[in-house]
Amino acid sequence: RIAGNLFWEAGYQFNAFRISDYQPKNEDSGISLFSLYRSWGIIPSKERFSEYSSALRLGLLYDSRDFEGVPTKGILARAGITAAPEFLGSSESYLKIHATLRQYIPLAKDCLTLAYRLDYLDYFADAPWYVLPFYTPGGPLYDNSALGGYRTVRGLLYNRVSGPGMGFFNTELRWKFAGFTLWNQDIGLMLSGFCDGVSELGNLGQETVARVDSIGTGLLRDLQDPVTVQVRLGYRCTAECV
Repeated sequence: RIAGNLFWEAGYQFNAFRISDYQPKNEDSGISLFSLYRSWGIIPSKERFSEYSSALRLGLLYDSRDFEGVPTKGILARAGITAAPEFLGSSESYLKIHATLRQYIPLAKDCLTLAYRLDYLDYFADAPWYVLPFYTPGGPLYDNSALGGYRTVRGLLYNRVSGPGMGFFNTELRWKFAGFTLWNQDIGLMLSGFCDGVSELGNLGQETVARVDSIGTGLLRDLQDPVTVQVRLGYRCTAECV
């Protein structure tokens, strides 16, 4: 803790990448996106890759939320930088910035809340192509390492949008329509409507900008902070490449 609601964060991450082309067992022919990128010169034409990312992370965190699970007011803001120099063991050096802002605005006390999230990631200079799909430091074994799904952009299939410069937003209106105590547990029932969107702001050798928007609804059951059960359904309504 630095002071009040302001904290500092630091960490280290190491990822080893073993990459080769993919050919489904039930298909005798066809070409993958990986093969196309190699033929276009976007990805080197080596048959197999063994790459490493060894990175240090440093950032600031501001948290004034009233509850962690389902907040009704407050701000959660985070900004950080990730440096992966070659002298630490990375195959290629890169520098990444990441910033996110979440705010929870009470429209009616204890029953109606407007929540939104703005998220941005970019790289200084060129980034190694094999680190681009990983939006967060989790790595390939975590369900929040890439965009898509309930943790990031609802209504978008997981890991369908990636690039050197990414931005996405979430907006959600939550209505708590019931609250009661059962077996010494405080339980709240909420309905929500949301709209999410993501844009690929950079490019992989081509001048393209992709945008995907989605809408949906959900049911939240707040058992007792920080335990929350959620059921959400999202539908992708637009997908553009310009």
